[in-house]
Formats: sequence, C-alpha cells, structure tokens
Amino acid sequence: MWAETGAAGPATPGRAPRLRDLGRRPLLAVKGINYTWDDVLAWAEARGALANLQNRTRSGVARFRHAVELGRRPGTEAVSAAAAGFRYGRNLLAADQLASWFERWELTVTEWGEYIERSLLLDDATQPPSEPAPRDDEVAEAEYVDLVCSGFLEQEALAFASDLALADLTPIEAAGDQRVMVERALLGAAVARRNAASDPAVEYEIARHGLDWTRLDLEVLELADAGAAREAAMCIRVDGTDISDVAAAADAAVSHLSVYLGDLEPWLQPPLLAAQPGELVGPVQEDGQFVLLAVSDRKPAGPTDPELRRRAESALVDRAVRRATESRVRWHEHL
Repeated sequence: MWAETGAAGPATPGRAPRLRDLGRRPLLAVKGINYTWDDVLAWAEARGALANLQNRTRSGVARFRHAVELGRRPGTEAVSAAAAGFRYGRNLLAADQLASWFERWELTVTEWGEYIERSLLLDDATQPPSEPAPRDDEVAEAEYVDLVCSGFLEQEALAFASDLALADLTPIEAAGDQRVMVERALLGAAVARRNAASDPAVEYEIARHGLDWTRLDLEVLELADAGAAREAAMCIRVDGTDISDVAAAADAAVSHLSVYLGDLEPWLQPPLLAAQPGELVGPVQEDGQFVLLAVSDRKPAGPTDPELRRRAESALVDRAVRRATESRVRWHEHL
C-alpha cells in the first residue's frame, strides 16, 4: 500500500525482476487510499493462495525439464488446442490483441508456450517430476509467467478489492505495516460477510424467493411424436397408468429430476407454477420434443433447507460486495 504521496512499499526479496516491478505499480484506490499489486500479492500470501501457485509452478518447471530431457514434451496438437482455448477464454482471438497482451505483461511467445506445456504436463499424472529440484531463479521467472497466464493476478485483485471494500478500513488502519493492513482487511471483510448473511437476513431472502425456490421432484418423459405424447398423457390421466409403464410401452426412458422451480428452463416454469404432487403436466412442446412431467413431490421454500440457506447467504454476500465495490473502489489499472 502506498500513501497519496506515491511512496512505494519495500521490494520483496526472491522475486523475479518483472514481479518486483509489477508489485510497485498502482492498482486501485478504496476511499482515496491507494494500493499496489504488491498489496494484492501480500493478501494472496496471507490466504495461502500464493503458496499453492508457487508449489504448482515448482512442480511444473520440474516436469517440463524432465520432459525435455526425455524428449516427451506434449504433442503439437495438444499444445495448439490448449493455446486456442487460452486465447478464446481471454478474448485474445486477434493477433494484435494477443500481441498487446504480451506487451502489457512483458511476456514472450516462448514463455507463453512453455506455460501451456507445463499446464499440460501437470494435468498428466504419468509425468513424474525430475530430480534434482529446479533452481530458485528458474522457478522465480516461471512463477511470474504462471501468475499472469493462469489469471491468478486478476482473480486475486478482484477478490482483494472486494475484501477492502467490505472491510472499509480507515486511513489509519490502512497505513503502516503491510501485514497488519492485510490482517485487518481479512478480518473486516469476514465480519462484514457474516453481518450481511445474518439469520434474519437469510430467512427474509428465502421468503422473498418463495416461489422460485420451491423444490419439485419430477418424473420426466420426453417423446418425439405429438400423437404419442397425447396418448401417453391420456393413459396416465384417465387410465391411471404409471408414467414408467407408459414410457416402457413407448420404448422410452423416464428421468428423475429434483430441482428448484426457478432453476428450470423458462419454458417449463409456467405450467409447473401451481402443479401439485400426483399431477401430470404436459405434454409441453419445445424444439421438436414433447415433454410430460409427473410431479412426485413439492416442497415450499423454508429456512431449514440447508441448500437454500447457502443460496441465500451467497446472494446476500454477493450483493453486499457489489454495493461496496461500486461505491468505494476506483481502479487505476484495467483488468
């Protein structure tokens, strides 16, 4: 963290030069208090996330070196597919977009390619690490590449901003020792999340979503022919034939679905809004299929449902984070 005067924090020993340079770059401000990438890394270290990435990097470097020694590097087809997936996932499809991204992070095409190969090797359980362990300077350079290419930096920056916004530190609390600031941010954010997801708030959130969070147990039969679907529905409704027997006669299968009403496809929700246990809904047509739904059970949303409590807590915390970041965070660098 640096003050409004722009004083940079101390450089961290053991880091590659590019990572030390990145650490000094201003990233965001929360209520006028400025923070750098180094603060993000300190926060990620306190949470244990940075150590996990460092361990993966060390293992990846070892496996890559071993694969080179044995002539067992990933094949061209696998690397090309992984590279295409990387570019698609980050919207770097045009050559100039990729080149600008390399320039922004001071990466080379070779480093990017080796990152992709390391990732492939780490996902291959048949690739053992080499001995001896890779040199620290070798790992430090690869760590910087992994921090960038894995998306770790952006993810941690967004999470760091969320915690800072929730913690709402005063200038005095944010000043001074970086470790103390990080601890205060983590603690303050945890308290804010607990307050946002208090028992009364959770119960109100569940009640507010009463219809959407009604759980339905359904037996689902899909048929491709409208006439067959109407006949099947008549057999179930009029003759009382079980939907499984109707499906067997039509050489079709019945699938069981336990789902909240609001999670169903939009075209299925209206006919099931008031459906009760024992009722057959349909046939409902969609994309050339005719669907019959037999309602086995209907459970109204309630505060004792553990899944609904998790949903409500998540929704409450997400809203609290969004409000706090929108009102308190100003980015110096676009992610």
